[in-house]
Amino acid sequence: MSIRPAAVAGLFYPQTKTDLYHLLSEMLPQHSPTHPKALIVPHAGYIYSGPIAGQGYGLLKKGESFDRVYLFGPNHRVPLDGCAVPESEFFSTPLGELPVDQKAIASLLRFPAVIASDEVHAEEHCLEVQLPFLQYLQISAPIVPVVVGECPASVVADIIEPILAEPKTLVIISTDLSHFHTYENALQ
Repeated sequence: MSIRPAAVAGLFYPQTKTDLYHLLSEMLPQHSPTHPKALIVPHAGYIYSGPIAGQGYGLLKKGESFDRVYLFGPNHRVPLDGCAVPESEFFSTPLGELPVDQKAIASLLRFPAVIASDEVHAEEHCLEVQLPFLQYLQISAPIVPVVVGECPASVVADIIEPILAEPKTLVIISTDLSHFHTYENALQ
């Protein structure tokens, strides 16, 4: 059994289960769920992105049932042409392990732009910071982590579009807007 360990626990979010659970309880609002098919949420250290991400995750019902949860996020560490899925069978956070949906991974590997690479996922934070929100909400569906590198938007759209048609599937898009906009441009 291969497990991708938490790479940014203690940096982007608390390292202990108790502290992480407490912080998540503060970031998730208490309102009626709306059962979205997809969420677009930010990623960064929780002190920066956590409250906004919590607003998105607050749209989900605690314990909501999904067959799988796809996570897409931009590459930050290892050069990547196309998209990368993990070879690992589980991802770990201080709240426990999440199984990777191997059948969905195999299906994505049929796309020419998708490769399997634990190296791409090893230190990548954009998807890892989303996982504790799912765990806190007790969404126990297997995950399908996809890191997106240099890849035309149309190729990514071709991958995501059929996924959105799957019943009982949640798609999470993890974003950081851009590292290259000036503050003034980002406000526009």
